[in-house]
Amino acid sequence: MNSRPSPEWGRFLLLLTAATLLTLVPLPEAVRPYRPYWIMLVLFYLGTYFPQQNGVVRSWLFGLLVDGLTGSLLGTHGLTFAFTTYITLQFHLRLRLFAIIQQMLLFSLILALNLALEFLLRSATEGALLSPLFWLPLLTTPLLWPLFFLLREPPIQSPRRR
Repeated sequence: MNSRPSPEWGRFLLLLTAATLLTLVPLPEAVRPYRPYWIMLVLFYLGTYFPQQNGVVRSWLFGLLVDGLTGSLLGTHGLTFAFTTYITLQFHLRLRLFAIIQQMLLFSLILALNLALEFLLRSATEGALLSPLFWLPLLTTPLLWPLFFLLREPPIQSPRRR
């Protein structure tokens, strides 16, 4: 029995740690609305290309941790992260076959649903209307997907017959 963790676990922890740090880094007020949803990108990437390393419960617990770190309503990120992971894990085999543009469009749709859910939760609990700038990550986050697409493992190619 091998007790050493696989290299995928290192990638998993490194990506989630980097995404969390990028989420927590303070930005100037003028740039803050453009901040990408780094953790959503990582969860979509891990669910698509490393489904064995990702899970709905793990994403929900990680969302609770992010809620605690950011001071948001407990469960908001947990719900949206679990939703993203569930959808991605359901369709991960199909997602791998999609072209990069199709993956970006699907990720944009999932992100739009997550933002709508977060918008509803925050509007109901905070009672204040949110600025239209709330929706800007819907434009900036999918543009970063090609960087994650390049991290994927290349497909296995069969040797050519002569």
